Amino acid sequence: VDSAFGTGALKVTPAHDPNDFEISKRHNISKVNILTQDGKLNKNVPLQYQGLSVRDARFKIETELMEKGFLQDVKKHRQQVGHCYRSGKVVEPYLSTQWFIRMKPLAEKALNALESGDLRFYPKKWENTYKYWLSNIRDWCISRQLVWGHRIPVWYNVDTSELIVSDTDPSLDE
Repeated sequence: VDSAFGTGALKVTPAHDPNDFEISKRHNISKVNILTQDGKLNKNVPLQYQGLSVRDARFKIETELMEKGFLQDVKKHRQQVGHCYRSGKVVEPYLSTQWFIRMKPLAEKALNALESGDLRFYPKKWENTYKYWLSNIRDWCISRQLVWGHRIPVWYNVDTSELIVSDTDPSLDE
């Protein structure tokens, strides 16, 4: 944002955009989730939009703004929007609790192996790619909500919101 140009205002939606999420962390901006797990608008939006899909809500808001004279024109423009590789549908970012593995300590060990000569690349040109990748590594999300993959042995107590981590099924202990 250039405060000397235009209004200097910036729209930030930290619960629904990765870049805005990072901005919110730097500036202590609250994160308000407006979606349900099935992609409908939740109770954090005005009543007339609750339960609508994002697409339907956008259309309804646009119509209401036009009817009230608050919107003069709508023009199409190209933008990059994430789509599911299988269904082709738009993927709406959704803020949820996830589990991560801190990758920096692992990356440092791998970089040290390269620096000490214990690890060599053939051809050598791939060394810089490797260094760049490990120097800019992010934590690894291991709790993505997919229908396949490794299951993490964690149970949720719905009454207390307690997380139970065990290498056996806790119901067997009862």
